[in-house]
Amino acid sequence: MAKKLRGDEVGNFNIPEGNATEEDARNPVEFTTHLDLPSGQPQVMSATETKKTRKKSEEKRADFNRLASGRVSRAIDALSSLLHLANTTTYDWTDEAKDKIFSTLRDKIDTVEASFVAAKAPTDSKRKSSKQLSFRVDL
Repeated sequence: MAKKLRGDEVGNFNIPEGNATEEDARNPVEFTTHLDLPSGQPQVMSATETKKTRKKSEEKRADFNRLASGRVSRAIDALSSLLHLANTTTYDWTDEAKDKIFSTLRDKIDTVEASFVAAKAPTDSKRKSSKQLSFRVDL
């Protein structure tokens, strides 16, 4: 089990005289200890030495499948809830309002699909698209 420690929380880390600056005193270095070593002795490593390893392709695919399944299911449920709006006994709408709903949905699906295509295409920079926070049918 790893626990993050700061020099001032554990005790004083002895820095050879002449090497420490006021900046060092204000910004203590973060260290990670690993207490589960076979020797039983904690090993101290700097934060730069404890960088995460990259996920393997199998892990990335499993994460994708897990997340995509839930998100697509929720999107289908949300789209299914639009079926209720087609009930003419309860609701009234204009063709313009209906067309605006489906145009917006198609545009968003096209944007999402394009992001998948762009992610696999070789590019110099990748930008995140802005989220559409709301939708209004005011016509």
